[in-house]
Amino acid sequence: MLKRGFNRVGQVTVFIVIALILIGAIITTLVFRNKINILEVQSNNLNFEFKQIDSAIEDCVRQRAIDAVRIVGLQGGYVNLPKDYLVTNISNIAYGYYNGKNTLPTLEIIEKEISGYIEETIPYCLNLGDLLNYNITFGKSYATTKIKGDFVSVTGNLPISITKEEKSLTADRKYSSEISINLKNIHIVAEDTINKIIEDPEYIPIGYLAEKDFFIIVLLVDEKRTIYGITQNKTETNIDGVPYTFLFASKKK
Repeated sequence: MLKRGFNRVGQVTVFIVIALILIGAIITTLVFRNKINILEVQSNNLNFEFKQIDSAIEDCVRQRAIDAVRIVGLQGGYVNLPKDYLVTNISNIAYGYYNGKNTLPTLEIIEKEISGYIEETIPYCLNLGDLLNYNITFGKSYATTKIKGDFVSVTGNLPISITKEEKSLTADRKYSSEISINLKNIHIVAEDTINKIIEDPEYIPIGYLAEKDFFIIVLLVDEKRTIYGITQNKTETNIDGVPYTFLFASKKK
């Protein structure tokens, strides 16, 4: 049963079916995103051809970083979900509060989740079907992520060697990108919300949430489970015109 404060208005809105459908569309886009294709090269100049490949990898690292940041937002801070999570018809959401405990992943864990996704996916950035005349060898990919004040900084690396006829080139450089997402402050709001739930599991802290510089969505799943969504509300920081949302679930005993 909800206590006083639930009727507060402001930036807090009910998480309705339309919002769920939009989230599902975002997840589908991320999961099934196509590889970046290399344009067919007409020149015999390997340096020119390599620059095209290098540019495509750079673009792809940024896109994979955006994808990873989106996914950890929609899945409660994880790309690879932990043991306990809420199953919905749209997506699976990790618990930030579970049976009296704060289970929200730390920023360090979220950084590792983002980096892991990039490391696993950037080797597939190139559509090798467009490069049949080349001998291409990839080294071990790696990525590092730092969640800072109002952006997420990502650096990815994919060592690559390309050979055509008797010519060859090798590159091992870092591809850096900054994503304008205020994930650090969003995480602080999520953490504070969970701490208030721990103080009183029967209370949904709507008054607290309404004071924050974010749009907050709340969905009561059943008597024990609730979904919270924290949405960045500055349009200049939207990615591809879509606001950034961080979801987490709570389950009381």
